[in-house]
Amino acid sequence: MNAHFVFGYHADSGNDAGTADENEEYDPFFYDTHNNAGEMDVFQWGNLTYMSLGFTMEPMDSMTLGVHYYIFSASEKDSTVNAMGSSTATVADEDALGNEIDITLNKKYTDNFGIGLRYSQFSGGDALGTDLDTYSQLFVEGKMTF
Repeated sequence: MNAHFVFGYHADSGNDAGTADENEEYDPFFYDTHNNAGEMDVFQWGNLTYMSLGFTMEPMDSMTLGVHYYIFSASEKDSTVNAMGSSTATVADEDALGNEIDITLNKKYTDNFGIGLRYSQFSGGDALGTDLDTYSQLFVEGKMTF
């Protein structure tokens, strides 16, 4: 069934709260944001640390099923994190940003056409506040290569 287990770890630097005159935060420039730090694109690199666990398999011909789990935290407390596009979130005394789970199903019909389905769920951590709701995303994609 072509099963794969995946473990990932990413850590970059952030600004230390005691060094206001220095800019130590990692600047990611123009990297592929969608293929890093979860499928929901909640966080961008810069003061971000995360671990990911994943499993993919092919239960049938031309069909791939995957499950990935991410644990996000801030590299430096009392600093900002690039969250949800271009906005920033200030991280207080905590560093736990939240967790994300992604479940994907992809079916390839020909070499040039396939359909993908993804369900993702994000739960905010203590660093972002205690009144955050868990939110979900459903994504359906048709992909044609020519």
